[in-house]
Amino acid sequence: MVRKVFISSVFLALIFSIALGTYFQTKDTFIPKLSRILSPKRLVSVSDLESEIANQLWSKNMLIEFSGITRKLLNLHLTDDRQFYKAQDGIVHLHQSTASYELLLDTTAKLAKKLKQTKTPLIICQVAERAAYSDQFSPLFDVMTLEYVEPLKRIAMNNDAYYFDYNQQLSGWNVQDIFFKTDIHLTTEAEFFILQRLVELLEQEVGLHFSNKDIVLDPSQYEVATYSFLGNLGSNTGKIYTGVDQFTYLFPNFDTKMEMTTPFLASANTGTFEQVCMNRGREDHQNDIRTYRVTDYMQWPAPHYTIDNHLVSENRILVLGCSLSMRTMAYLTLLCNHVTVLDPRYFADVPYLAEAMENHYDAVILFASTNLHAGLGEF
Repeated sequence: MVRKVFISSVFLALIFSIALGTYFQTKDTFIPKLSRILSPKRLVSVSDLESEIANQLWSKNMLIEFSGITRKLLNLHLTDDRQFYKAQDGIVHLHQSTASYELLLDTTAKLAKKLKQTKTPLIICQVAERAAYSDQFSPLFDVMTLEYVEPLKRIAMNNDAYYFDYNQQLSGWNVQDIFFKTDIHLTTEAEFFILQRLVELLEQEVGLHFSNKDIVLDPSQYEVATYSFLGNLGSNTGKIYTGVDQFTYLFPNFDTKMEMTTPFLASANTGTFEQVCMNRGREDHQNDIRTYRVTDYMQWPAPHYTIDNHLVSENRILVLGCSLSMRTMAYLTLLCNHVTVLDPRYFADVPYLAEAMENHYDAVILFASTNLHAGLGEF
């Protein structure tokens, strides 16, 4: 009886401590939001308040690590909420809700037909999906993320577009060299290798010429910096449970002179590749493993921006994709005079693709992934 009372008391004390710590940590935002919920206008929903508490939970990271230690000791592969699955090879998968790819396929077909009419080369890149790798349970957990692959390939074949399959290009690579264990994105090494092979296709099949490729595609022309990295999957499951990744930056050692224009922000930025295409200077990098490094490249979540390379005179390219290809896009700008970048996820019914299609391009590249299931927008 005494033991049960003691355990119950410790548990209640722990819950009280977490609640009290969370209150003092969030009181500046919690109380104003609570008062707005109780007002007749209800400008803030209860779900907003719940999200605020969840994001600001006192000792949240410590509690996540505690839970991860328990799962590791018990050799569990699923988290309690069944949102994350750690495969036998250590790769963490995020549970994907069932999605229809009809809009992606329909808009891709329309884009392919339009470009076929204007005789503009279209390269459909099939970004590597995690469900195609790892153990036999991964495709079940990732649900329908491979269902659009074969239909997309048929669209390319039926419209004289070039189909560039990451899975084929990365054949022979270890899964942990392609993907981060703790993040949904590909490694920098995999993205840079993809760029090397993509340039081969653009030259040999499409007929483009990249005058500075011997420099840009040579890894020895870059300063390499590597940092320990806990990605967006690991931060929800704990570093002890998932382990830690290594994130690599490639800083050009050669001269670069770039300009980025972001129309919806009415802004422009000029300088070196590091100043324009990267969001964190070398002196700003920290050793905190929870520093999110993927978005140090390009302009997530901007729907539309352009990058001009003032040291290169050839190649105007339009690219459509998501964060799974941001580093590939970034290093592509070093090879081109002009690159227009579109991320359809953030179009918000604005016809960015229609506006972009009014311009001339030497090639259009679609980096297709499950993230683009809502389509490429109207044009």
